[in-house]
Amino acid sequence: TLALELGLTPGNKRFTVAMETDSSDFYRGVLRGMFDADGSVQGSQEKGISVRLTQIDLGNLQAAQRMLQRLGIIATLYQNRRPCGLKPLPDGKGGAKEYACQALHELIISNDNVGRYADLIGFADSDKMDRLNGLLADYQRKPDSERFVATVLSLEEDGIEDVYDVTVAEVHAFDANGLYVHNCAEQPLPPYGCCCLGSINLTRMVKNPFSNHAGFDYEPFKQLVKVAVRMLDNVLEVTAWPLPEQQQEARNKRRVGLGFTGLGDALMMLGLRYDTDAARAFAADITRIMRDEAYAASVELAKERGAFPLLDAEQYLAAPRFAQRLPDELKDNIRKYGIRNSHLLSIAPTGTISLAFADNASNGIEPPFSWYYTRKKRMMDGTTKDYSVEDHAWRLYKKLGGDMDKLPEAFVTALEISALDHMKMVAAVAPFIDTSISKTVNVPADYPYDDFKNLYTEAWKAGLKGLATYRPNSVLGSVLSVTPEVKKAETIEEQPQDFVFDQDRRIVLDAAPKPALASLRWPGRPNLSAGSEGWTSPVVKHPLGSFVAFVSHTSNACNHPFEVWVNGSEQPRGLGALAKSLSMDMRTRDTVWVRMKLEMLMKTAGDDAFDMPMPPDGTVMRMPSLVAAFAHLLKYRIEQLGALAVCDGDTTPMMDALFAKKEPKTGTDGTMSWTVDISNAGSGDDFVLGLKELLLPDGQRRPYSMWLAGVYPRALDGLCKVLSLDMRVIDPAWIGMKLRKLLNFGEPLGDFMARVPGQAKMESYPSTVSYVAKLIIHRYAMLGVLDEYGYPVQQMGVLEIPDGQLKPTGIKALAGKVCKECGNATLIKKDGCEFCTSCGAIGACG
Repeated sequence: TLALELGLTPGNKRFTVAMETDSSDFYRGVLRGMFDADGSVQGSQEKGISVRLTQIDLGNLQAAQRMLQRLGIIATLYQNRRPCGLKPLPDGKGGAKEYACQALHELIISNDNVGRYADLIGFADSDKMDRLNGLLADYQRKPDSERFVATVLSLEEDGIEDVYDVTVAEVHAFDANGLYVHNCAEQPLPPYGCCCLGSINLTRMVKNPFSNHAGFDYEPFKQLVKVAVRMLDNVLEVTAWPLPEQQQEARNKRRVGLGFTGLGDALMMLGLRYDTDAARAFAADITRIMRDEAYAASVELAKERGAFPLLDAEQYLAAPRFAQRLPDELKDNIRKYGIRNSHLLSIAPTGTISLAFADNASNGIEPPFSWYYTRKKRMMDGTTKDYSVEDHAWRLYKKLGGDMDKLPEAFVTALEISALDHMKMVAAVAPFIDTSISKTVNVPADYPYDDFKNLYTEAWKAGLKGLATYRPNSVLGSVLSVTPEVKKAETIEEQPQDFVFDQDRRIVLDAAPKPALASLRWPGRPNLSAGSEGWTSPVVKHPLGSFVAFVSHTSNACNHPFEVWVNGSEQPRGLGALAKSLSMDMRTRDTVWVRMKLEMLMKTAGDDAFDMPMPPDGTVMRMPSLVAAFAHLLKYRIEQLGALAVCDGDTTPMMDALFAKKEPKTGTDGTMSWTVDISNAGSGDDFVLGLKELLLPDGQRRPYSMWLAGVYPRALDGLCKVLSLDMRVIDPAWIGMKLRKLLNFGEPLGDFMARVPGQAKMESYPSTVSYVAKLIIHRYAMLGVLDEYGYPVQQMGVLEIPDGQLKPTGIKALAGKVCKECGNATLIKKDGCEFCTSCGAIGACG
């Protein structure tokens, strides 16, 4: 059964794909069997010994070569060692006869790889194993080491092809032609080496931040370095090592890595801009001090506890090694007393350290990535929770009364700094770091190749050990304004969009409204200390229930209605949500916008037509629906107040911001939509919510209309009409605000449990309407337009949102790999970790 699962059948002993993806133990067993069957041990002391596998199946030998490489055993494949053709072979009758023979190929293991083969694989065949052990025992010298040399014969231009990331998602390493690669930028390690790292928060060393008297407190910094070195050395002693080889490696060299975090924030607090010579000089100075104090502390530990066992002081201090650059006094003390730790300094990404222990100071050597953003945390039950995160220095400046509208010149983020200036900071610090530095340089998608090449050339000239760059490419996407770029071919094939256009159904603005619109008189219900004037409608008697409508207004030379609500013990469900949404429209400075919405609702048809007396004289009118009756009453009162009159010079900010006044009509090919089922057992609601979507000319996908189908309160048809128009305002801040207002909308006995959109957990919602609003917000978040709170991912500047209403998100969505949390192609590398610029999810680090 196992053989069949691995793709093996009788008479077929080829390696299969399933076998190549199995464990290292499986590799050793199956390779041992293969070499037992077709392998041999050949050679002598004079010619060198080798283990050989000879077969006619070239593909099988290539698979064996790959499997050996993954175990660290390098083998050379020789093709056509015996060419194909007629060969004289015994005929079984005492003579010979020519037979047609296939080509024979040979896989040869030689040099020091033979010893590794004997240790890891060997033979089950005792004769072969005894011969191999005997030849290895007779060696008078160490076998030659394998050399990894490749000669490039030619470079030929062959166009451009997609290149895909070979990182394995869970282990974040990959098989590079048999080499298991998992690099760590700040700590190049030997076999069984460990990262014993610690970081000092530089922001704690700044005195009088953001003032003319700001300074760095050097003496506490020096003392802290000494304590940190002793602490890291203690860590090596108390660690429970998983493998004895790890313990031995740590004891032999006692490698540690002390670094710092918060450099970018500390520079701002000192009034030094990250990309200036002054900032680089300061960074170099404190790194030099950290180096000297760390090495001095390690010498003191050597006096107390002994030097690391493998220390050869003269070799350790010889040129061109790092210790040769130490001050003479330190070098003399190392010769006299030794040194406790072979390596002492390393600047790590420190993303988690900075967030957890440094009040979210800038990470490691990096400048701040953004002043504020949303970070997603995975909880113990597998769900996730979003947290708003602000940069330490930015928040401190705000707390100290700084002008947040005009930040000092020293305030600069990573994306505002040139790639070359990023590299120069590493070059300033690197001479004082004995291992290495983790540094990510973000460059734009259109970064010229010559500049890219020059960046690495300059890094090489500066003597850097390495430099990591992140550049979005054609596979991952490009720099985005809101949502990931959609390839045109994919759009046509997978996302049909066929619209019939006229002047009122445009899906593009002729020009962006200027200046930015101050659309709202009040961000919410105005707080009027003297109260407000109100109007109560006649009692509306509808088959589904009776109610009255209330309209409040305030007067300031003109009447301004700002709120409508319904009341009644039997008021029809859903009407209150419509009133709440219309109240926000009444607070805009656009009478045309309010009139258009009311006239649209007055035409809403339904299966609940009835006769209603209209004020002021009780004239009976036939109303096509409850929604239409409500709109008639509201329009009557607003006209009575004179608040729907349009005067010369009046602006229409909301109308100007529409990318389609009327719902775009599709052609025969249609367009895409998103649907979700909703069920509230308590209220009896059971229906489908649908959002029709389109692609705007800039490539952004946006909902433009919503609909319901099934069992639901028919008053929600009016809410659908209102919100559909809101969706067609070009700035998503508007629909985000309208939806947020509905999140706390409650109904008597209407609360119910439902699954949190995008998560596995359940949550209580105050009404069906509340859950509908949450689902629509989630869809906008999936598209990268709003976050899960209903705030725009990127401000467009079309709608001016009043102070206190805007939740900061702070980061532009940047193109990258697909995020597993939100599905957007906006997962980039930030501070050594995967970071989604849409939803804030944190992935693997290193």
